[in-house]
Amino acid sequence: MSCGCSRLTANPNPLYTSIYDIRYPDSIVFAQESQRLGSRIDGIGDDIMPVLDGGLRERWQKEAVIIAGLTRFPAFYYFDRLASATGHRVLYHAEHVYHADGHVAHKLTAPAWALGEARHALLVGEHWGRSVAHVMRLFSSVDTQLVSVTVETGAPNPSSGIGHLESWLIG
Repeated sequence: MSCGCSRLTANPNPLYTSIYDIRYPDSIVFAQESQRLGSRIDGIGDDIMPVLDGGLRERWQKEAVIIAGLTRFPAFYYFDRLASATGHRVLYHAEHVYHADGHVAHKLTAPAWALGEARHALLVGEHWGRSVAHVMRLFSSVDTQLVSVTVETGAPNPSSGIGHLESWLIG
């Protein structure tokens, strides 16, 4: 279950939680791998309030903590708005767009140094949801300049037809 990321260390970024959408298999794979890597996980559907009321809102008002997610756009949008209001910002963002033929395009926005690592992880990983969990461990809150790249995965994906998911890291 390796993503091929060479920058991963024994002391990864301190994720407060990894948030996933319980309705989508790729998001569940991300959550399982995140948990295996030692992250707390929080599942959501259409409502992000349980995560906010479960301590995140208060925690963000007191200190800088990093959260990760693989969700639909509305959840990312709301977490991003709350992050801005509490002095946090997006450290990494990707759109994972499902094509009719089952392939997935990954449009990554991340610090320039991380794009190669993230691209490699998505291309060689056993499952892109697992790879995203590993990619999240590459970042820290000191990264500032974000750039974009698109990566097409070569293998058909059984979850095609859902449009797209967003992976993100906010800290």
